[in-house]
Amino acid sequence: MRCGAEAVEVRYDDDYDELEGFIKSPVLVVRGATEEQLPCINNAAGSYKVELPPELQKGFDAISLARYMTALRERAEKDRQPTSLSSPP
Repeated sequence: MRCGAEAVEVRYDDDYDELEGFIKSPVLVVRGATEEQLPCINNAAGSYKVELPPELQKGFDAISLARYMTALRERAEKDRQPTSLSSPP
């Protein structure tokens, strides 16, 4: 991760998946980050879970939720657009 955080480690937590049972789910543990680095960390993490120091986690979660809601809204708008049906020649 090239966002300027001091250290990033990967931890694997046990999660339960209805189809696969227990699976190892990666969590990026970020130390030494600043509030200004949170958007970069959010972009770099993609769909991975991120764990930050408590004073930064709430802000990160808000950024992550906003990104998710924007993507969801864009998907809903795309799904609402009519599809053109072409008639056979």
